[in-house]
Amino acid sequence: MTTKQDQFNMFFKHVTVFYSPSYFSCNSILGLIFTLPSIVNLIKPLFGIEAPRILPFFYWLPFDPYQEVIFEVVILKTSWSYFTLLINLYKR
Repeated sequence: MTTKQDQFNMFFKHVTVFYSPSYFSCNSILGLIFTLPSIVNLIKPLFGIEAPRILPFFYWLPFDPYQEVIFEVVILKTSWSYFTLLINLYKR
């Protein structure tokens, strides 16, 4: 017979085997949904296609984030946060 602790350990092992990949997949998909449109619209002008500037997250910033260089920096910072989270989740 197994003890309560063994039963709990088996249950926890099964739960983590299922939820860890699910958590990783959901975070990856949500991150792509939020960051991909802004990155695509950042690349479009390089090919001569006019595209609106889209921020993936609506932060209140004490400056105008749609200026030339500042917009790119804000996009890179928000995307960098997502990609470092993705890399850290992948390493686990």
